[in-house]
Amino acid sequence: MAVALSAGILSCKHTNDSPAADDAAQADSSALSASPKGTDTLSSSKAEEAVAKAVSSYAGRYVDDEGTDCELIIEPDDKGGYNISISIFRLALIDDGYGKPADDGIAFSATDPSGKPLKGTVTFNKDTATVTFTDINWAYISNGDTFRYVKK
Repeated sequence: MAVALSAGILSCKHTNDSPAADDAAQADSSALSASPKGTDTLSSSKAEEAVAKAVSSYAGRYVDDEGTDCELIIEPDDKGGYNISISIFRLALIDDGYGKPADDGIAFSATDPSGKPLKGTVTFNKDTATVTFTDINWAYISNGDTFRYVKK
């Protein structure tokens, strides 16, 4: 369920740039090893380790660094995905998000405060998570809007 809190100025590190790839995601690529024939292979145990590392590195509570109550909560589920809750100061609470691992973080879908579906991504750079809305039709958030949160 998504709930609109109130319309107002965005203050949760609202930006329009995208961060570099997450160090953990880059480290996950180290699970690739060269086979004797020179081709890259990913053993199932290495793949499982990489997934477990990504899940553990993404999961958690992230807050803005401006002292507001904005937060991003990412909780892994037993299906390999994530339950996602995003609060945006004085604007919205999106608490029905569900995401799957993507090349550069997490791709998620949820419901905007007006009841319409939305899509977005969460990318990571060290302890910073950036939420980018990629497909939203709500008057107060536009496609491409980003919000940054720091892991607590």
